[in-house]
Amino acid sequence: MVLIRELLLRLDAIEIDGTGGLLLTGSSPEVAIEGYRDEVIHYHLHLLDDAGFLMPLRIKKQPSISVSFRGLSWSGHEFLDSVRRKDVWDHTNAIMRRAGGGTFEIAKAVAVAYISEQLSSQFGIALKK
Repeated sequence: MVLIRELLLRLDAIEIDGTGGLLLTGSSPEVAIEGYRDEVIHYHLHLLDDAGFLMPLRIKKQPSISVSFRGLSWSGHEFLDSVRRKDVWDHTNAIMRRAGGGTFEIAKAVAVAYISEQLSSQFGIALKK
């Protein structure tokens, strides 16, 4: 899940004009992450695509070795925004490790619960459950 978050942060930072986009592979400089092999990055790009976190390019024929990207989808932004802050991510990651893992949905729920708790304790804002 650490690599997924890092890829989302990098993808979110890519500026693409309204009509453009990229074909990404594990060796694309935009997503190169020290300590991870190109094949691992490529696999995780496909996971992000399969999860619906990426907005695809509208092209008729795409090489199967690449992932098309023109931005994060609503789901991609929602997940990233729930774990963007390092303190929230560290808390979420620690809980997920103690639990032995979990899904994107569980990680997001843990992060949102932590943020909700902070809103309540620091600002007196209680969110409905």
